[in-house]
Amino acid sequence: MTYPTLKQIIAQVESGNSICAIRFEPGITHFDPPTIQRIIHANKCSMPTAREIYASSFGKFQFLGMTLYSTLAYTQPIQVFFANESEQEAVFDKFMQIQKFTEDGAAILSNPQVRERFAKFYNGPGNIADYSERIVEAGALLMKASA
Repeated sequence: MTYPTLKQIIAQVESGNSICAIRFEPGITHFDPPTIQRIIHANKCSMPTAREIYASSFGKFQFLGMTLYSTLAYTQPIQVFFANESEQEAVFDKFMQIQKFTEDGAAILSNPQVRERFAKFYNGPGNIADYSERIVEAGALLMKASA
């Protein structure tokens, strides 16, 4: 049995593997001032635009602007990230390194504890069971497509 890669699985879950996916998260109402300043600097934009970037998810892995410009220390304009699949994959790899997550697609699909640990840090602690199920569904879809 050939398992899809972790990147393939998460890209399927988050965006249907679309590098151009974007999603605004209206529930984000607290803005970290240093991160907002980094966004303004990188994007040469206004405060309202920086807040939109901060509270939106981008690309096939759906990284929030706040994560890109804080945890991941991204310094390029969001358009560079948004339009460049290899850039998105490099950022995903960096995030996995920061989280010390080294498991592969087979491990995340076959081990519920691995899947739940990933779901907690990647999607947040609020909906681990649902996100874990979405991972399993994406894995099954990708395995069926490659058969």
